[in-house]
Amino acid sequence: MSERTALVTGGTGALGMAVVDELLGHGWTVVVTWIAPEERARVEEREGLALVQANLLEEDGAQAAATAASAQGAPLGAVVNLVGGYAAGPKVHESRPEDFERQYSLNVWPTFLVTRAALPLLIEAGGGSIVCVSARAAVQPFAGAAGYISSKAAVLAFAQAVAVEYRDQGVRCNAIMPSVIDTPANRESQPDADPSKWVPPEEIAQLPSLEEFGVGTDLTQFLREGVPRALRNAALRRMWSLDPSIRNYVSDALDYAYDWNTAGGVPGGARFAARYSTYRATPSCQS
Repeated sequence: MSERTALVTGGTGALGMAVVDELLGHGWTVVVTWIAPEERARVEEREGLALVQANLLEEDGAQAAATAASAQGAPLGAVVNLVGGYAAGPKVHESRPEDFERQYSLNVWPTFLVTRAALPLLIEAGGGSIVCVSARAAVQPFAGAAGYISSKAAVLAFAQAVAVEYRDQGVRCNAIMPSVIDTPANRESQPDADPSKWVPPEEIAQLPSLEEFGVGTDLTQFLREGVPRALRNAALRRMWSLDPSIRNYVSDALDYAYDWNTAGGVPGGARFAARYSTYRATPSCQS
């Protein structure tokens, strides 16, 4: 029998199914939410997996999901908030308020409601981990998606606030910040893009992947323990072994990661990973 349960919202999507596979493969009991029948049909029934229909845009739906997660025979140990959505649009002065509001409804509201419902259960179980999905655009904006970008920035700020509020109860709250995820929906909506530059869902499911810094971990260790404290020293050794001209570029990200890690939450570690990825992909940063 599994020792802990993970609640995964958005577990019927491409990223969600990769996360579910990762968790089940490491012995977690996993509860996945769904709302539409076509979502439910995408998920194969497996041992250790429970599915619950819940509208996470509503308080009652979020509470039902948390209650289902607490009824699996193993205490709730992790919440992975994956529900969200993207919509491009015109510039701010040409945008409609209802479209802006919809991005907040999709990206912020379910994360808030599910986290709010799950926190008492995590505290009762002696602590645990909450993972939220922000976006690299939250710190590196682009034109034409102000509603999406600001809502993802709100998710990042929310994760930081929860990390500070509940660190003394043993609850960590972290945010990952991927760029474009290589999903069928994104390929369909962006047929002229080069998906080889996108992030495979399986890689995100294994975050943080720190082998290149000499720190081995996986999603299940992340959910149990957070980013290892060794991250800072390993990352420093790695960065200082590269061209010294990049030190100023990464130093504030390293400090930010360390500060949040020692504070009980590590969204800064995700920010560091995003900025380091940008460094690697941007020749101008390497000169």
